[in-house]
Amino acid sequence: MISPYSDSLKNFGAIVNIAKEIGVDSLRFSIPFASYNQPFNKVREYKRVREVPMTDVYEQRLAPYLSIMQDERPYIFYTGPEFTDIDKFDFKQCVYCYYQITYGADGYAYKCSTTATPTMAMCRLGKITSDLDEFHRLLMKNQNPKWNANICFSKGARCNRMGLEINRAYAALHAYSALVAEAGAIE
Repeated sequence: MISPYSDSLKNFGAIVNIAKEIGVDSLRFSIPFASYNQPFNKVREYKRVREVPMTDVYEQRLAPYLSIMQDERPYIFYTGPEFTDIDKFDFKQCVYCYYQITYGADGYAYKCSTTATPTMAMCRLGKITSDLDEFHRLLMKNQNPKWNANICFSKGARCNRMGLEINRAYAALHAYSALVAEAGAIE
């Protein structure tokens, strides 16, 4: 995550060198989310004041380090504020938790990495366990189709880029399927 304290060319180069030395597959640079537990209108203001003005600056500073080909290792890329745009969080059902259960430092399993914090206790699935059967129960609990993503949004939590893309694609597919079903019922 890029911050005013880590956005120098020297730091970018050091991070890239570490990634290359340890052999990671990919390295993403991104502007961090505004703090959680605040209303989305404050998050919008943060985006207006911090994220939008700085994204072009960061893309320019990072340009010498970014990958040109997707098969490069590590694949180094930048994601701008469009991937954390809270106005894209218009879906209700969250399916991303299917892909990501996260252990928090507080000893609990959470629905996803975005919610893995004590301030999101309503997203806890249970205590971290080494019992495989109990872990499977946590996984099943994480697949609750009635989970309403607005629970997260009301606390200022936002999905990461992948979560946003998966949930928006699922919502669009679900809406399309409903239209097809309705059209079939009309004929």
